[in-house]
Amino acid sequence: MAPTTLPNQKTATSPFGKDSSLAGMPIKLSEMLAVLPVAYIARGSVHNIAEINKTKNYIREALEKQLNGDGFAMVEILSPCSTNWHLSPVASMKHIAEETVKYYPLGVMAAGVILANAALRADKQTCWLPSYGGTMRGGTANCSVKIADEEIGSPYIDEPDVLVVFNEPSYVKIL
Repeated sequence: MAPTTLPNQKTATSPFGKDSSLAGMPIKLSEMLAVLPVAYIARGSVHNIAEINKTKNYIREALEKQLNGDGFAMVEILSPCSTNWHLSPVASMKHIAEETVKYYPLGVMAAGVILANAALRADKQTCWLPSYGGTMRGGTANCSVKIADEEIGSPYIDEPDVLVVFNEPSYVKIL
C-alpha cells in the first residue's frame, strides 16, 4: 500500500481498508519538507480542470525556482489510481475531491497552513489568517502567516518580509 493511502481506504493491497494502527498514518510529505530550508513547496491535484490548471502553475513556479538556483522545490500532486482503488475513473476523481483533499489540503491556503505548522514545530509564535474574497472556488484567495519569537498581538501584516503570489489576479488584488 502507498504511504499516502488514507485511513480505512480500500485498495488492492488493503481490501478491508487501511488499518492505521497497523500500517501507520498517511505521510504528509509537503508538511514534512516544509520544516527544512526549501525554496518552494506546493500541493496540487488533477481531479478537475481548475485544479489541473493550478497544478500546472505550481509546477512552473517550482521549475523556475530550481532554474534560478533558489533551492529545493517540490510539487506534490494528488492523482487517481482507479485500478488499485477499485473505483471507476469518475469515482476516483470524486474520491480525490471529497476525501483526499480533506487530508491533503491544496494550494496557497495549504502553503500557509504548512508554513504556520512548520513555525509551530520550531517553537515560534504563529498566526494564519485566510481570506477568500467574494467566491471560495475559482476566485482569488490569499492568506497571511505571521511568525514571531514573541506573542503576536494582531494577525494584520502591513510590511511583509516575504510575499508569495501564485497568480497575476491575486497579485493585482493584493497590491
